[in-house]
Amino acid sequence: GYMTILGTLLGWTCLIGLFVIMTSIPIMGKMTGKMFGMNRLMVKYTDERVKTVNEALQGILCVKMYTWEDSFAKQVDKSRQEELVSLRKIAYYRAFFRAYMSALPIFAAAATFLVYVYATDEGISASILFSSIVAFEMLRFPLMFLPMVIAQYAQCKVSLKRVAVFLGYGEVNEAGYTRNPDKKGEVKIENATVYWSDPNTPIPRSALKNISPMDMSTKSSSSSKSTRSLFRSKSNNTLAETQSSEVDDNELVYPTAILKDVNIHISNGELCAVVGPVGSGKSTLCSSILNEAVLTEGSHITLNGNTAYVAQTAWILNKTVRDNILFGLPYDEEKYNKVIDACSLRHDLSILDDGDMTEIGERGINLSGGQKQRISVARAAYSNADVFIFDDPLSALDPEVASKVFDECILGLLEGKTRLLVTNQLQCLPKCDTVIALGKHGKVLEQGTYADLINDKNGEVSRLLKDLAPSRRSLSAVSDEKEDEKDDDIAPKKKVVEEEAKKLMTKEEREEGSVKLRVYLKYIQAGGGYFLFSLVFSWYILSAGVNLASSIWVSVWTADAAYKKRSETFYMVGYAISAILMGIMSFFRAYGLASFGVKSSSSLHGRVLRSVMRAPMRFFDTTPTGRILSRFSKDMHSIDHEIADFVDIFLFLILQLAIVMGSIIVVTPWFAVVLPFLGFFYFRSMNYFRQVSRETKRLES
Repeated sequence: GYMTILGTLLGWTCLIGLFVIMTSIPIMGKMTGKMFGMNRLMVKYTDERVKTVNEALQGILCVKMYTWEDSFAKQVDKSRQEELVSLRKIAYYRAFFRAYMSALPIFAAAATFLVYVYATDEGISASILFSSIVAFEMLRFPLMFLPMVIAQYAQCKVSLKRVAVFLGYGEVNEAGYTRNPDKKGEVKIENATVYWSDPNTPIPRSALKNISPMDMSTKSSSSSKSTRSLFRSKSNNTLAETQSSEVDDNELVYPTAILKDVNIHISNGELCAVVGPVGSGKSTLCSSILNEAVLTEGSHITLNGNTAYVAQTAWILNKTVRDNILFGLPYDEEKYNKVIDACSLRHDLSILDDGDMTEIGERGINLSGGQKQRISVARAAYSNADVFIFDDPLSALDPEVASKVFDECILGLLEGKTRLLVTNQLQCLPKCDTVIALGKHGKVLEQGTYADLINDKNGEVSRLLKDLAPSRRSLSAVSDEKEDEKDDDIAPKKKVVEEEAKKLMTKEEREEGSVKLRVYLKYIQAGGGYFLFSLVFSWYILSAGVNLASSIWVSVWTADAAYKKRSETFYMVGYAISAILMGIMSFFRAYGLASFGVKSSSSLHGRVLRSVMRAPMRFFDTTPTGRILSRFSKDMHSIDHEIADFVDIFLFLILQLAIVMGSIIVVTPWFAVVLPFLGFFYFRSMNYFRQVSRETKRLES
């Protein structure tokens, strides 16, 4: 639209201005690519920083116990410094971009006028000059905000690529897996060979280098989704115990099977026990039934009926005990009481001041391990599912309580249901319908009734039970002793905690009303203090002064339209010099504010990090981890990327508004009479919007 106006006023010479603007496109493309690369690199360091903070928060008890606060803080600061390097480079690119775009329209106007004068041999009349300059000025504002748009585009592009990578991950593999929730509870596993990851995809070399043989062995024995230390080499296609340090750089290493050639059938209403040494694949068996593992071609798993799963590590919601058990289902008092009694929770609820309405802290910090596990079992029992998968929940209980939960809940309350129980509790096996013994390397050694298996004295199951029996008895004795000690002192401990915290988790603080002045002053102090901010503000004043001088120069030029005092060249050179000065001032203005913002961001992050690390354990027990992480992710992102831009726009517009209003009052003094009324209505409307916008931002964070 503006180019059409310029074409009408200046004819074909307006194409010169268009050409000058078009030459900026390659520069814009180059700068955009640089900013995109910097954003992508910065996001990498941001992820590392937030990951380290999350690890520290998840293990804050160990961090406090071993006084690792400073070590974690140094690790976080290291990632933060790398992040700030990228942030500082992005800010400088944007400063150059903004300066270039601020001066570009004036350069385009000067070049157009120069060609117009010397190519057409016509003078520039006041009407053409003023109208053309206004049109070029109108082009300046979109070009000034273009760097901000491009910076946002670069961030958006990085975010979209990350989301695209996530969405591009493989879908849940349905091949070989059949789920029939409407049928009676039953589990069928036929010729199943199970992997934790795609057996046709090589393991990343970085993963091998970061995994020691000991770590591999440890990972293979845990219930988490990790592979054993066995890998299948593509060169010979045989299983070998391969250490990461011995793998040839040119050799591809593939994951090996956790379970091999498994055939299991658990009929409706049957109780099946799975036993085996550590690392034999018991938890993997449970996960494969839930379709959380990878099956090879020819494997098939059928799961009929609705399923309830109790993990080896109890999963607890940050809600009341009742909410954890109901898990969204309607409250049935009779059924609920049966579940409470069957899971031996009645005594525990009597200890708590609020009974089953007691709020459980994050990760169940105000419950013992046995209490958390029994609540998990109660949640499954209340669900009234058709198939129950118990991944060794009895190991967290002492033998007496474990026997009671097994008899009253798994055998009694859930009688007639299909149950798979992973356990090494030997006293439970005679009461199970079938027993499956897994050996090392994930193979089923034997399966059948307990009587049949135990009668075979030379069988693998008898040998396995003999190996397990001494260790289980010794562990049971220790567990029993510890549980007795725990029961003796649990009541006074709970009393102390619950008297002070019926509502355990603290409510998040939320400011009301307008943002206090001290908040803005803290940001200024974090950036280097009032003196440094005054220097930055002085560049804004100089930039506004150059802008005002440019307008005055144009008014002097139009007043001498006949060029009696000065030549056209004089005025055009002066106009070009004002463009250069405006670009220089814009650069130093943006550069100064960017440096100030990065310094402020670095200082605020350091204060937040050390405040959190030095907080007492009670703070972490009563504050959700997500709330703390939000300060290091979402809030720090706002400080890094948004506040400096908002400050820049605010200072620029305030000075521009002061100059424009002052100019109007000088030219038209009567405007000063109307200005207070206009200001009153404007501020009333603005405050109405600010209230809504401010509260929305507070809810968002």
